[in-house]
Amino acid sequence: MPIEELKRPDRIDEDRIAKLKELFPEAFGDGKLNIEILKDEIEGLNVNLIEDNTEEYYGLQWVGKKEARKLALLPPQGTLKYKKGDGINESDTKNLFFEGDNLEILRILQKSYANRIKVIYIDPPYNRGEDLIYKDDYKDPVEKYLQKTGQMDEEGLLTSNPKDSGRFHANWLNMIYPRLKVAKNLLKEDGVIFVSIDHNEMANLRRIMDEIFGEENLLSELIWDLGTGTQAGHFVRAHEYILVYAKNKDKLPNFSGGEGTIEHSALKKISKKNPSSHFTFPKGTRFEAVDGTELKGEWGGSEKTFLISGRMIAENGVLKESVTLEAGWAMKGQMEQWFSGKETFDSKGQKVLEFYFNSSGVLKYKKERSVVNPPSIIKDVGSTKSGSQTLMDLFGENDVFDFPKPIALMKFLLRLILKDNEYVLDFFAGSGTTAQAVLELNREDLGKRRFMLVQLPVKTNLEKYNTIADITKERIKKSIEHLSREDDQKVILDEGFVVYELDKTNIRKWEGYEGENLNVLNQNLDLFTSTSIIEEANDIDVVTELMLSQGFPLDSSVKVIEKSSNSLWIAQHEDVPFPLVVCLDGKLQVETGRFLNDEYGKGTFICLDNALSNEQKILLSESMNVKTI
Repeated sequence: MPIEELKRPDRIDEDRIAKLKELFPEAFGDGKLNIEILKDEIEGLNVNLIEDNTEEYYGLQWVGKKEARKLALLPPQGTLKYKKGDGINESDTKNLFFEGDNLEILRILQKSYANRIKVIYIDPPYNRGEDLIYKDDYKDPVEKYLQKTGQMDEEGLLTSNPKDSGRFHANWLNMIYPRLKVAKNLLKEDGVIFVSIDHNEMANLRRIMDEIFGEENLLSELIWDLGTGTQAGHFVRAHEYILVYAKNKDKLPNFSGGEGTIEHSALKKISKKNPSSHFTFPKGTRFEAVDGTELKGEWGGSEKTFLISGRMIAENGVLKESVTLEAGWAMKGQMEQWFSGKETFDSKGQKVLEFYFNSSGVLKYKKERSVVNPPSIIKDVGSTKSGSQTLMDLFGENDVFDFPKPIALMKFLLRLILKDNEYVLDFFAGSGTTAQAVLELNREDLGKRRFMLVQLPVKTNLEKYNTIADITKERIKKSIEHLSREDDQKVILDEGFVVYELDKTNIRKWEGYEGENLNVLNQNLDLFTSTSIIEEANDIDVVTELMLSQGFPLDSSVKVIEKSSNSLWIAQHEDVPFPLVVCLDGKLQVETGRFLNDEYGKGTFICLDNALSNEQKILLSESMNVKTI
């Protein structure tokens, strides 16, 4: 295998371009895409797929949409650094908290968590006029972020968006669009996203989610009944919305979680769509009529059953003899399976337990209720008032955070779909309701659900908590402490979290400089020739950045092996089919190279560009994927 210089990707959707090349190789030449050839190829498949009218076409358009699309394609500029001691039970947890700009963090997570998140829930700013929204920078987003976190009083991380700004809706759409687009890549194929919103941006949000997720993947526009409300014009506004989309609706089964059994008629009214047919029921089929009861000819109301052959007689609660009947069977395929002795499931995956006749001779089915179909109007799951009361109970003080979502609402949503060892991602974490909901659900059923939260460190006016991120972390800690006090279970649960913060890259060649100062440029060139790692970088921070760039999640096992004066960092994860070995030493010893060949063949090895001799490059590249920095 050739040795590869490890570079930052030009964009985060390179896999989509690779798929396009695979599907339409004729449209690419010298690395460029020929739009006219691509158009011809697509028209050859289906001429109706091409929209020639670029001025008038269906879709939501606004000022800044083109730039918002560009933001969704930018590669990450920074990295994540472990903040030891900021979390709790850090060595025994899979739960993650990220402090920083959510768009940049979503970019950083693209390789390591693509198709790994089961549920996304977000509660973004509602754009009511008094809300603050994110200020995205197209150039040097991490550098600008770090500057602003150091001088929040002067410039700040958020900006106001008053209704008289002239681009009130456009500003909000430019904020939310790239975040949703990047977040979609993280969802599993059977994953689901919930987005809370109110009437101010409901229509616009629906349109852009149709565009990003596909209108065919809309699951519901849930209405959250607040139970109370405030006067708003002619009506009292007493509800909010939760938009629910699947990444791929065809891959998503019905929500599990039902209890008990379902019993219902197995008949339908005879019609062209549901014609009648014959079916023979064996002797011994349950028949709830009184002993000696015999049905003749036909019976039933609009869903009639006709006797074709045999005698329909009840004896000891069952059919005395086999009988052939004609009716509009609603589940004939399942009837054939079940009466042949095979394990039988309905279209929702619920197990069929029995087919039997009631006392009137109507065929019924009995099956396990293993799925739920919740109504689109959600009631009795609390309000922001109950959410505030939860915070009051935890913190012992009021006004810690405005309008937090209630725990009951979050538990209701997560209970529908989030299972053991699956992540829920909330990248507008706020006070941390999502994390507390996961912890409480796990306590209730000894589950292993996991959370991943992102929160911007926006400055507060509180003495105890400098930023909203501080409030979020404290709430998670207090929730864990509260659960530990009230429950003395001996079962080991994941009640901890690890904190990472957004920071600039540790790889010098990945740092960008867009200025015109020649002295700074020459200084950077001198540093680049001497070392490719910035001076203040810790080894573990560099390894973490390289892990994320190579698709290794943050819960990968990492160990250090000392070999012939070299320190080898070994990262492995059950979802990654190869090990990652990193050596940051200036020179790789000959014995170390042999060890790598023997023990970690077919793995990926990353080292400094000048650490390998020519002979080592040839030797290692024969068995390993070698990359240099």
